[in-house]
Amino acid sequence: FVKVQMQLDNVSGKRFRNTLDCARWQLREHGLRALYTGTSVNCLREIAFGSVYFSVYEVLRSQVIAASSSGGKASSDVVPVRISTVALTAIAGGISGVSAWFASFPLDVIKTHVQGRANLTQRLPMTEVGRHLLASRGLAAFYSGLGVWRYWC
Repeated sequence: FVKVQMQLDNVSGKRFRNTLDCARWQLREHGLRALYTGTSVNCLREIAFGSVYFSVYEVLRSQVIAASSSGGKASSDVVPVRISTVALTAIAGGISGVSAWFASFPLDVIKTHVQGRANLTQRLPMTEVGRHLLASRGLAAFYSGLGVWRYWC
């Protein structure tokens, strides 16, 4: 929450000197509960990320093991050339990470909208944010910022 507030402050006004200053201001203005704004959607995002990451990784890893134990050829010729198991494991991890981020990105967008709103006094459910984004900007709204994100990977 504080990170999102600091990012928005950096764009809009520079009210805060540092992270601690922002956290103190939020506590004073909105109370302790404000620091936990967006926790539920953040937890869902982490669950989605972890579920996709480890599912994809395990499938890819089993292909790597099958390929390495059969001399470089999996049952469906997934790995047609001989590549080290370490390299294939790293590639499996990379593909898993990208897949997990792509799957959890909509929840990250919703989390940012929940945490970045100006009025923290009234509760804003993540489902309402999701419906508003879908109605106002369509499915593309859930992947806004994806272009910048791919450079971060």
